Amino acid sequence: MNIAKKNFIDAKKFFSNDDIHKRNGLPWPRIDPSNITEKIKLPLQTEYYFQAMDYLDTPEASSIFQEQANIIIENNYKKILDVGSRHGPINDILYDYDYLDKDYFYFGFDTSSEPIKFAKEVWKNFSNIKYQQDNWDSEFEYKNFDCIIFSAVLLYRPDDHKNFFTKYMNKYNAGSAIIQEPSCNQDIDKWIDNVFLNTIEKEIDLYKNEYDIVSTKHVHCNVFSGHRIIWHLKKK
Repeated sequence: MNIAKKNFIDAKKFFSNDDIHKRNGLPWPRIDPSNITEKIKLPLQTEYYFQAMDYLDTPEASSIFQEQANIIIENNYKKILDVGSRHGPINDILYDYDYLDKDYFYFGFDTSSEPIKFAKEVWKNFSNIKYQQDNWDSEFEYKNFDCIIFSAVLLYRPDDHKNFFTKYMNKYNAGSAIIQEPSCNQDIDKWIDNVFLNTIEKEIDLYKNEYDIVSTKHVHCNVFSGHRIIWHLKKK
């Protein structure tokens, strides 16, 4: 049973009245491909508007987070660290499954203020759900997590993603992880030709010396960069 009630807040009304941005009928970030005239990499945005990423909050994208929730539930992970959490959509799914009991603890952080502000308002009745605006080099007071979620985060560390991952796993005493990243193979209508596709997919074998890859799940969503891969790893 849920130990509290979440606040059901319409994010659209909380921030603005903008509708979900779409391109060719697909939920899409607020990027105009016609403005991209040369091959670029999309940079990490440390401060972004909530609705810049709201295409991930659509029903079309829900299976990305549903698969992560499935892993958490099936393995009875109760202490979750969410790196680059945004507003922590995983909690909405787990709430619907009555998973957020007295043994559950969640800490999510993000560099951007708007998703954290929204999440704190939604989950303010839950003392066991914490959100913080911060960066990934910070030291956090919470330790000893069952599972760390790296959801489309490691792609922003192309040169040291494995070291970054290992540092977090060791620092917070986590025995398992969920990694979600875009696949190298994107449908042509869900990508922008002039944008480099960052992903660690081709380097996932680097993790196998220290971690067992328990499962690999491909998810195909009708959104921008909709082919995602979700790995479940456990420390050997």
